[in-house]
Amino acid sequence: MSSNALQWSLVHSTPAEGRTFSRSLGPTEHSFYYDRILNGTADIIWHYIIEVTEPAQGPLLFGEQNVARAWATVKQHYPLLASRMEPQPDDTVKFYVEEHALSQHKQGELTVRTVRSADEVATVIRDGIRDKPTEASHIMTRVFVFARADKPGTYEVLFQAAHAISDGISGATLARTFFDVLSSPPIQAPALEKRLAMAVPSNVLNPSLKMSLARQRWRRAIGKVTFFNMRKRLA
Repeated sequence: MSSNALQWSLVHSTPAEGRTFSRSLGPTEHSFYYDRILNGTADIIWHYIIEVTEPAQGPLLFGEQNVARAWATVKQHYPLLASRMEPQPDDTVKFYVEEHALSQHKQGELTVRTVRSADEVATVIRDGIRDKPTEASHIMTRVFVFARADKPGTYEVLFQAAHAISDGISGATLARTFFDVLSSPPIQAPALEKRLAMAVPSNVLNPSLKMSLARQRWRRAIGKVTFFNMRKRLA
């Protein structure tokens, strides 16, 4: 696959729905795509328990309108959260990011509700996520916000994301950004093209790919010789 196929390109634009960008999945992303649609075992879930110091502020912070605003802002900063993956006739798979999807939420993408106890949260995780791993495979990221009726001022927040666009470390960034936006005034959305430019496959970041094939082979050969010489001296 050429490096150009792994770069974002504009594929559609209308005044009503805005622009749509697309790029092919990289090798690692491709493997996680098939796991997601067939097994659903590679999704990553982050679970946070929040205690508001002033319980009266809880309904304002974690109300559905404020949560929806915050999640839209997060997607504008990390557009892959709102992307979709589609197989192509040539057996490749592509990401599509629609501009209007950054400010609008799909059905099932955002859940805000009150629960009676922690056991009810566990039931949602078991019945809605663990036991039905592929049911929401068309939604790249889901957010659940539960207000605990048994503990006023306590909220449980879950993020579920496809492994093709996330990893364990990225969850900390996602949560920090979400909670920061949730408790801050509205901010201006960044330029979509600039955010997408940073959302490229990991293999594209390999600097040796910019070299000619001959130079890449030379670099690997020198690296192999250097490695074995070092190992011999250490032995």
